[in-house]
Order: sequence, then C-alpha cells, then structure tokens
Amino acid sequence: MKVTVIKRFRDRLSDDVRERGQILELNEDRATELSNKGFVSVLSDAQNPVANPPVQTTKPEKSSKKKK
Repeated sequence: MKVTVIKRFRDRLSDDVRERGQILELNEDRATELSNKGFVSVLSDAQNPVANPPVQTTKPEKSSKKKK
C-alpha cells in the first residue's frame, strides 16, 4: 500500500528517518498504524501513477495515402 509522509518520523522498524513528502510502500497493517498516528496519508489508486498509467486519448493518425 502506498503512503505519503505528512509528518517527519523515525521508523521504529527500519530505524530510518522518514521525511515529509516521501512516498513509501508499506503493508496494510503498518500503513494503517502510521496513518492512525498522523504520520502518513494513504494514497488512493487514483493518486498512484504506477498503478494507473495514463490512458492514450489521442486518435490514431489517418493514412496520408490517397485512394484511387
């Protein structure tokens, strides 16, 4: 589950300092725990660019060959 850090904290599991704005991949239990404590915000699927690649919205180009 992807989360973004909203408050700087030291991760007790990895002993790393997590800075505001950092995006992390966490399991659901850990993401919920940190979210409830106010350290992270869970990213929805719409905010996750990897999970939702952009859809091509342009029309394919027509052939420039003239029909006879």
